[in-house]
Amino acid sequence: MNFLAHILLSGNQDDTMVGNFIADALPVHLRPTMPRGIQGGIRLHLDIDKFTDQHPIFKQSKMLLSPHYRHYSGVVVDVFYDYFLHKYWSRYSTCPLPSFVEYFYRVMEYRIHLFPPSIVHLYRLTKERKWLYKYATIDGLDEIFRGMDGRTK
Repeated sequence: MNFLAHILLSGNQDDTMVGNFIADALPVHLRPTMPRGIQGGIRLHLDIDKFTDQHPIFKQSKMLLSPHYRHYSGVVVDVFYDYFLHKYWSRYSTCPLPSFVEYFYRVMEYRIHLFPPSIVHLYRLTKERKWLYKYATIDGLDEIFRGMDGRTK
């Protein structure tokens, strides 16, 4: 759920950015059908997740949330990471956040024909509901968490 961090960590590689964004939602059997650059972004996404999942600070954060959020504590931590990334954006990028997000949207639009309906739907929701901006405020986080709550048990 930390879309913003994954997109930023893709560097200046458009296909990597796309793969990093779609990795969790793309069915595994469709990964080999994607262009090589997008497959590289998917691998980067998995490597980032593996690194963070094994990091002591991430584990400690999850433990603090586990009594209340159990299985979803890692997802909650991911969302908090995007909140802090948004809050301190200028420390990590010289590109203003609105420009960065709009560039990402253009990159996705150019490749939208490559994706199954589930990915197109995810992207459209991300853009229409301004998810990449929702991380900036407590109200936005509340909306993100309420949306997640509606899609989980």
